[in-house]
Amino acid sequence: MEQKATSAKEVKNYEEAANIWRSLIERDAKNSSAYAKLADILSKQGKIAETIAAYRQLIKIKPEASTYIQLVDILMKQEKPEEAIALYRQAAAKEPTDYYYSNLSQDTSSTGESR
Repeated sequence: MEQKATSAKEVKNYEEAANIWRSLIERDAKNSSAYAKLADILSKQGKIAETIAAYRQLIKIKPEASTYIQLVDILMKQEKPEEAIALYRQAAAKEPTDYYYSNLSQDTSSTGESR
């Protein structure tokens, strides 16, 4: 089934691909790969609220810094900097590297917040 979803995405049949990923999630609610791929497809469709929801579910299942950052990017594009910065801080706490903290400093300085 994953191959069908990937093939549907390749030919830009995003609705079919999204439906397949949803079906896989129904079978296994902890399928982090399916949530990640569903979020990607929903983003390509411009379904922002659903994309955000898929990333939030993915974070519950597999709270990796990279997933937080993907959600942060979407929230920043949606002009939700406070929520994005809060998630960025969580990402930085998961992977405390200079990269994350330097970007956090830049993001918070543009919104007037401090770390």
